[in-house]
Amino acid sequence: MNASDNNEQTWAEIVSLFEQGSNDIVIMPVCPERAEETLQRLQVSERSYLGSIACHSGGVMVDRGWIKLLGSGSELVYGDLLSWNGLGEDTRIAPLRGACVIAYDMAGGFFALNGGRFGEEEHSVYYFAPDTLEWENTELAYSEFLAWLANGDLELYYRTFRWSNWQEDAASMDANQVISYFPPLWSEEGSAETSSRKAVHIEEIWNSCVYEQKD
Repeated sequence: MNASDNNEQTWAEIVSLFEQGSNDIVIMPVCPERAEETLQRLQVSERSYLGSIACHSGGVMVDRGWIKLLGSGSELVYGDLLSWNGLGEDTRIAPLRGACVIAYDMAGGFFALNGGRFGEEEHSVYYFAPDTLEWENTELAYSEFLAWLANGDLELYYRTFRWSNWQEDAASMDANQVISYFPPLWSEEGSAETSSRKAVHIEEIWNSCVYEQKD
């Protein structure tokens, strides 16, 4: 089997995983030129799951857009693997040193692949939780994270972040927007159902809640 066959096999495994999964998943179309640039700048192999996502998708919408997995760029996903990680021409997003941001969600949570920032050698996915303002180890490798997106109990995982008609709000939000809760979810008074909610630019949440914790 040559390298091209290995590359296609990896993507076929991912597509099969998503198609057979229990969660709603939509793969965004890819621009070949942007995909090639993303692979080169990330310095990852197309045979890896991360490289395959970068090469074959503009991004991935999970559970009606509640989670957006970064790829090589799509108008329905804000930013891409390059812009979120300080490797592209867009410098508006401050990169997270020692980690690779791979996804974000509608509640203002972020997923990042550990590259040494969190003090552990294994490359597991961490989640910045809006209800604790802390990076939490999911103990999932990137490939396992994709399996969780496909088949994980997202309703259970996000039970304290979602409100009764979140699907309608998700459909009306722009790609660059996430929800800001007030009182915030990390406060004693905060609740997905009782807090007021408004759509804000994702960079507002990133800069005020996440990136302020930079080293």
